[in-house]
Amino acid sequence: MYRGKTKLGILTAGNTRTVYGDLVPLASEEYTDAGQQVITRYRIILPVSAGPVTALDELIVDGINYGVKGDAEPHRLAGRLHHYEAIVERVQG
Repeated sequence: MYRGKTKLGILTAGNTRTVYGDLVPLASEEYTDAGQQVITRYRIILPVSAGPVTALDELIVDGINYGVKGDAEPHRLAGRLHHYEAIVERVQG
C-alpha cells in the first residue's frame, strides 16, 4: 500500500481530511506585464485512502492552499488501485 511522507490536508466542501502523500514540483511561471504573478505547479501522489480528489477540492500543505486542476487520476498496479495522482497549483500576486 502506498503511503507518502508529507502530511497533506484535503479540503472538500468545508471538511478537511488528513492524509500522507507526496508533493513533487513540476514548473513555475512568472508574469510581470500586468503586475507580478507567480504560478507554481506540483504533482500530488495520494494513497487510495484519500479517495478521489476533484477540481472542487483544495490541498493544504504547511498552511498553504493549492488548487486542484482537474480530477485525480487513479493508478493501478497489477489490476488493483494503488494510488491517485493530480496536478495542483498555487497562484501568488
